[in-house]
Amino acid sequence: MELYYHQHILTDPTLPEAEAHHCINVMRHNTGDQVFITDGKGTLYEGSIQIQGKKKVQVADVQVLRKQEQKRKIHVGIVPVKSTDRLEFMIEKLTELGVAEISFIASRRCERDRVNTDKLEMRAIAAVKQSHNLYVPKINPMIALNHYLRATTSDQLYVAALTGDNPQALSKQKLSDGSVTILIGPEGDFTDTEMEDIIQSGYQPVSLGSHILRTETAAIYSAVVLSIIQ
Repeated sequence: MELYYHQHILTDPTLPEAEAHHCINVMRHNTGDQVFITDGKGTLYEGSIQIQGKKKVQVADVQVLRKQEQKRKIHVGIVPVKSTDRLEFMIEKLTELGVAEISFIASRRCERDRVNTDKLEMRAIAAVKQSHNLYVPKINPMIALNHYLRATTSDQLYVAALTGDNPQALSKQKLSDGSVTILIGPEGDFTDTEMEDIIQSGYQPVSLGSHILRTETAAIYSAVVLSIIQ
């Protein structure tokens, strides 16, 4: 199933320019063809296209096919890696896994001072269309760790810990439906002072296993675990 993305398909029947280009020039659709659209908020639609000129596509007779639930809203807070390729790969995989929100955090050992959220959102949209997960995650701009800790609320809060007093494995936690946040530090981990602030803010240290994982691997692993454990 070829999937198109349009946030406001019910109020604006015209496909975005990039989606229209793909529809006309790549997929070679014709007027009257049926297409499937997601709004990135959990709903799948079907409609009939009307091609107007070389660049414009309108969708008529739009109907809701199904709604996808997010019983557990996973929020990944992460200190971004320096490599753009690794960062984009992580966004793609977290989207495929159904993560609801991704926040980028500036910590003492952070190797970046900004992230291009527009570009990362485009990567997330592409992942939605490929995977047929119907949710585009909310991707937040970089924020200082102390501001992040004050602003973030979830039913359950965890921080990946490389050291400490034998933290329990993330996979051993008992989760309920609702919201859960996992905080992933930089390569080299958070400083001792930062970790103290994180724990004082209500985060429970957890282990991701005996191996030392790359930052983006830790995020992807955490998303897998949080999406399947009960």
